This record gives sequence, C-alpha cells and structure tokens, in this order.
Amino acid sequence: MENTQQATTGKAKRRRVRLYERGTHDDIKYRGPLSYRAFQIIGWICLVITQAVVLATMASKANPDTANHYALMAEGLSWIGAMSLPFLLLASFATMLNHNTSYLMQLVKNFALMLALAAVFYIGIYHFVLGSLSALDPEPGRAERFLEDMIHSSGTGFIAFNVFVDLFLCTLFLFFLCYRPKKLFQGKWVILLRLCALLPVAYELGCIWWKWYSAKGIAHIPVHAFPFLTVKPPMTFLVFIVLAIYIKVRERHFLKHGKTYEEYQAFLGTNRNSLHFAVFAAVLLLIAGLLDLLFFLDIAAYEVLEMLKLDKLSNITLTQILDPKLVLGATAMGFGNAIQLLLMPPFVLLFSYTRTHKNKLIDIFIPIVGIVLILLVYLQGGYQVIRIMPLPKINLDEITTLLKQVKVVVAGLSLVK
Repeated sequence: MENTQQATTGKAKRRRVRLYERGTHDDIKYRGPLSYRAFQIIGWICLVITQAVVLATMASKANPDTANHYALMAEGLSWIGAMSLPFLLLASFATMLNHNTSYLMQLVKNFALMLALAAVFYIGIYHFVLGSLSALDPEPGRAERFLEDMIHSSGTGFIAFNVFVDLFLCTLFLFFLCYRPKKLFQGKWVILLRLCALLPVAYELGCIWWKWYSAKGIAHIPVHAFPFLTVKPPMTFLVFIVLAIYIKVRERHFLKHGKTYEEYQAFLGTNRNSLHFAVFAAVLLLIAGLLDLLFFLDIAAYEVLEMLKLDKLSNITLTQILDPKLVLGATAMGFGNAIQLLLMPPFVLLFSYTRTHKNKLIDIFIPIVGIVLILLVYLQGGYQVIRIMPLPKINLDEITTLLKQVKVVVAGLSLVK
C-alpha cells in the first residue's frame, strides 16, 4: 500500500508544469548573449550594404563594359543585405516585449525612419545624380528620362531598398493585433481594431502584385515610388505575422486559465519565455527559408517532375531546368530571396529580448549613424555611377581658353564704356 502511495506521489511530482503556471518565481538563469542592441547594429550594417546593392545595380546598367563586375558585386552583397529586416524585426520585437518602448512609439520611429530613408534617396538621386546629369545635358527632362530608362532596363523594372516600409508594416500589424485600447474600441468593438491588421497585409500583397506585373512588362513603376515599395520576401513578412500570432495565442492561453494581463506581462519578462521565443523563432526561420526555396522552384521550374520520373535530371544543368522569365517573375515577387533566413537560426538561438542596457543614448545614435552612412554611400556611389557612364569627355584646357577670351571681351567692353 505504501509503495503504491509513493509511486502515485512520484507521478504527481513528475507532472509537467503548464505554461500558465510559470512565472517569475521559477525562472531559468540562461540568457542569450546577444541583445536587441546587437541585432540593431547588425541590422543597420546589413541595411547600409543593401543601399550599396542598389547603387551597384545601377552601376551595372550604366556601362556595358563594367556591367558584369558590378552585377556580381550586387549579387554578393545582396546575400548580406537581405538579412537586415530579420535582425531589425527581432530587435523591434525585443524592445516591445521587454517594455522598453510602446507600440505607438515603435510605429512613429519606423514611420520616421521610412520617410528619412526616402528623403535620402530623393536627395541622392534627384539632386546629386540628376543635377549632375542635367549639367552635362541641359535639355529639360532628358537626364530624368535617361535615369528612368537605365533603371527600367533592368529585368524587374524597379529597385526596392527601403526596408523600413516592411518594418513599419510589420509593426503596424503587431499594433492592430496586440494593442489594448484604453478608450476607443472597447468590448466587442475591439474586433474592428483587430480586423485593421489586414491593411498592412493588403499593402504587402499589392506591392507583390505590382512588382510581378512590372517584371512581366505590363505595369510601370515610377522612380519616385521606389522608396515606398516593400523590399523583403513574402516569407519574411509571414514569419513576423506568425511570431505576432504566437505572442497573441500565448496571451489568450494565460488569460483563459484565470491569469491576469499583468501576470502575463510579468511572464514576458522572464528568461524562460525569452528562450521559448528564441527557439520558436529559430525553427520558424528555418522552415520559412526552406519553404521559400520550394516556392521559388515551384514557380520558376518547369517539367522538373517529368525529368525526375525519367531520371534525366542528372544530365542537365539548373539553368536548363529554370525558365528565365519565370525566374525573373518569382524573384520580382520576392520568392527565392528568403533563402538567407537559413543563416539566421544560430544568431537567434543566442538572442535574448530580456537582455537590456542602462545607457539608452546609444539606441538613439544607432539609426542616426546608420542614416549618415547611407547618405555617404549614396553620395560616393552616385559619384562612381556618373564616373563610369559613357559620357562625352570635356577638355578643360579648351574651357580655360574660352574663359580667357570671354574675359578679354568683357574687359574691352568696359573700356569702350
């Protein structure tokens, strides 16, 4: 009888503790060494590299003699630049989960950065590049037509670079899904606020559609719209949506079992939940990267199944399997560009959103330094693009002689007076 009671007691002790029973009282000690600030710095470095990719792409179209060199440079740098959004997204998630910033503040910050990067683009392209080209060719409108033709001669017909469009849309989705209104949208009316989460999804889908038709040559995307196109692959946006839903489902699970919202907020600040989030995000990024590769092949490949059935796949190359037009369309929509997500899980497993810093001034200076670096990249890159253009050369000696002649004429006229 005693043995039976002991066995029963042992089983009771081994009962798995439910998630809603966890809290600050039984937290774990492990915290990943990488904080939100580390991810912000890495994300901004990748973002600066993304702008270098934009200019390298333009340079590859500026001169046929150097096209291959700059095209290879753009392709190589794009692998690093593509990871800017995942790093910045996770950094934004961290600041909101550890209550360093509110949803509204994060929205305002990302919206301001989106406009700032758009302003840098307009200043760099319309003022410096077009201004320089207009000085060489004074005919009105010709410089702008030349720039548009150069950009639209690329396969997709557009250049997407403003990662803060994606970041703003993701933060807006999280705001509509998780924000707890204090005055408006009370009671059952909160469903209207939740339904607004479909708006950033609709914008994302609209950009995908526009880029797809641009790559097919049906739609024309003007240069001034480039700063407001979504940049990152649909899979990256989907990862953020799933992470936001993951947070919301855990919250509902807590509240369903009698816990308060304040208790759930306390649980969000635990190292245990931080580790849960990191593991879930790492697995999700791995799955998203693999699915992106599969979707890309599904859109771009033709007759692959037949070749597999006939065992002919080993005798041909990948370029023979993939239809170039379909590859271009799939790339324009963003598929095939999230394969870099497969590189993210090791970083994410070392990430902890509960790790904070006392000196908050550094967080303010990170985007400022990033914007300055991007501006410098555009200035130097625009200068290099103009240098490699096959423009007519100017003989400075002839200009000097002409100026001397003008000076003599002006002096003669002054003596006559």
